[in-house]
Amino acid sequence: MEKNFVTQQINYIESEVYRIVKPLGFTKHGRTLHRFVSEDISQVINFQCGQAYLNTTHLLSVNIGIRIPECFERQFHIANDKTYYHEYECNMRTRLGIVKTKRIKGEKVYDLDKDVRKICRDIIYEIEADVLPVFDVFSINTSFISLSIICSIKCLLSKLISISLICKLFSFYKYFLLKSSSR
Repeated sequence: MEKNFVTQQINYIESEVYRIVKPLGFTKHGRTLHRFVSEDISQVINFQCGQAYLNTTHLLSVNIGIRIPECFERQFHIANDKTYYHEYECNMRTRLGIVKTKRIKGEKVYDLDKDVRKICRDIIYEIEADVLPVFDVFSINTSFISLSIICSIKCLLSKLISISLICKLFSFYKYFLLKSSSR
């Protein structure tokens, strides 16, 4: 498969996704779509191809990330010193397919040899149905006050509690509160 063809396929998918999320405040940085919410929480959608040495450049994964600076930096009132953050800088990371199923085996990998419009529809559907609602839960910094307190306690307790475990537990707690309040 030609590199040019793969690039064209990814460019098409990325531009269609960007058309949907741009009105929500996302900006484009290479293969990363990023937005800040509540001034310092980063939400990221990233397009990643397979590796050339494995001959998998035609396989596409869509990475999802949320960066909460109080968890990442372990300080309060972190000022943004960057225009955007990469997906690998996020403290909560996943891929399309896992957001809904919550199983690693649910991870979706798209073969760019297939129908690009169908792939694009699938990606946009999952972003709208599964990713954006999760992003909405993690959009108000003031809702992270208790998380920030837990994170600073974690710093005091050294490595007794995993920061990612705290973030994941808090995310389930926030999700439960959101579901409870919508009933």
